Amino acid sequence: MDDDEASVLAADFGALANDRFEVLPVVGHHRPTLRLGYLEDVLKGERLERRISALEQSASTPSTGTEVSKSLANWAYEVLLDEGGAMPYREIAAIIKSRGFQHARQPKNPDRQLSDSVWSAMYEDERFTKVGRGIFDLTDRQPDAG
Repeated sequence: MDDDEASVLAADFGALANDRFEVLPVVGHHRPTLRLGYLEDVLKGERLERRISALEQSASTPSTGTEVSKSLANWAYEVLLDEGGAMPYREIAAIIKSRGFQHARQPKNPDRQLSDSVWSAMYEDERFTKVGRGIFDLTDRQPDAG
């Protein structure tokens, strides 16, 4: 692309971008440089619009009216009660997912996000005791639980 083509492209782009950037003059053999502050603003706006859309979609998801939102700690508690013993948190997360848990907004890596969130929920809840690396059980079932 020669300097004339670059200038035409910059002019066309300027019309699209509402002239929110400036074209620096050609110095020697260098091509015009665009200041892309406007494009950064547009990208931020698009990200905000995606987040708003996701929140609106999760808020408009139909509910049966009878289900109450359970915390991940409550889901994990039920799983450990049903299974009867200590389990790795990733297996607990897999069972929670198989029982119908859904994220309010779809994360980039849903399985990892769920596993990490289950670990955090159990680690911070006194109903659970960490009995090994990544393995949790109910505190009530532990011999030293007082």
